[in-house]
Amino acid sequence: MIVDSSQTPSVPINVVDYARESDVVVAPFTSSVPIEGAAADCSGWPDTYQSDSHANVLDRHTCWDYETYNTNRCNGLYDASGEVIWDMANGEMRPWGWTSTDAAGLSVFAGLVRYDEAASGTINHAIRFTMQQTKEDGNGGYFVEPASHAAGTIWGAPSVEGMLVRLSSTFDISGYSAINQAILRALQQYGMIMADNGGYFFIQGATDSRWNDSDLVNLAGIPSSDFSVIQMTPSYPGWDSTTAPTGTAPVINSFSSSATQVSSGTPVTFTFSVSGDSYDYIDMIGPVRLSSGSGSVTITPTATQTYMLYSVNQYGNNGDGEGNGVTVSTPITVVVTGSTVAPPTFTPPAGTYTGSHTVTLNSTTYPYATIYYTTDGSTPTYPPTGTTQEYPVVPQPMSAQSAGALESITVSSSRTVKAIAVAPGYSLPSAVSSATYTIN
Repeated sequence: MIVDSSQTPSVPINVVDYARESDVVVAPFTSSVPIEGAAADCSGWPDTYQSDSHANVLDRHTCWDYETYNTNRCNGLYDASGEVIWDMANGEMRPWGWTSTDAAGLSVFAGLVRYDEAASGTINHAIRFTMQQTKEDGNGGYFVEPASHAAGTIWGAPSVEGMLVRLSSTFDISGYSAINQAILRALQQYGMIMADNGGYFFIQGATDSRWNDSDLVNLAGIPSSDFSVIQMTPSYPGWDSTTAPTGTAPVINSFSSSATQVSSGTPVTFTFSVSGDSYDYIDMIGPVRLSSGSGSVTITPTATQTYMLYSVNQYGNNGDGEGNGVTVSTPITVVVTGSTVAPPTFTPPAGTYTGSHTVTLNSTTYPYATIYYTTDGSTPTYPPTGTTQEYPVVPQPMSAQSAGALESITVSSSRTVKAIAVAPGYSLPSAVSSATYTIN
């Protein structure tokens, strides 16, 4: 999906399984982002794997790409196993050893064949492809540039993530359709990069009703012997998670805001200075670009919120396993006078269901609100007393790039759940939310 973030508000993506190797940042996801496999909303909630369920959202306003994996949507909320942002205007290096929404740590969008470019007759980039087996070594497997990660499956496999192969220039493409010729010319000029484990020598494209599968299948007759492996960097078999280069994490020299207490709608400018970075983002604002190591961004907050600057470079396997090539600023809380904590929401919503049901709680005062709830119909309190229980909203503030763990309530009999949310910078908890679940 292509969006314009100047018109599309950003929403939180609840990153569950690979938060440690993700860019956990608000994203301009609408309520109808296409998800691979097209599973019905709430059918996999909160974190059921139904397929790879990739989602790719390109922001044409800022030229950033947002990609998620194992994406689940319910009641307007998004969960994903991983979230990655890609700077489409500049080169970007993710930390060595980090995955992305594919096994090689690459952008899915960048390697897809899109119908519009194939129909134009010219594809000006390498194409992503998969192999059934990739080389394992006991440390997760091998990868070479431009990949940053591996998912090895077998020791004897000759292929490694990031491997570039190119179709022979002498291969006769004249007997193929115009669409297939465009694809084959790209394979002769730019080649294809192994990006994930999957079908044998499969290339991937963006879903489009204009593709003619009966024509595309003619590409399957081309043997792998018509391709050559291009010289790898480093030389074959490459690096693994323990041998990839190490280096110094980015340095955040400064991160400040023009005000820390304002009335609703008053502009607040964040300024920052960073060195040694590859890309940067503010969790509750989005990705930011720097010029000569410095930058600024202005927002008009309507509610109290805490903001943290994340600076990332390619040295993903240095340090103590916490920072992993990421430097995180000291949090800045901007208090908006008179604002209140958003009451918790229930996903799926109240209603009648058959059998036990998994319910998750959230608050749009994200991600620093803590929810307190009861399941016996009584009113929750803060500090918690009686039957009130604490329910952490995930992901927690990621000062240590926490791994993430999705919390949920199992409702196995008819009951009323009530909840409140508490957040730093707010004088009072939220209003009480209530949802009654009837279990047939």
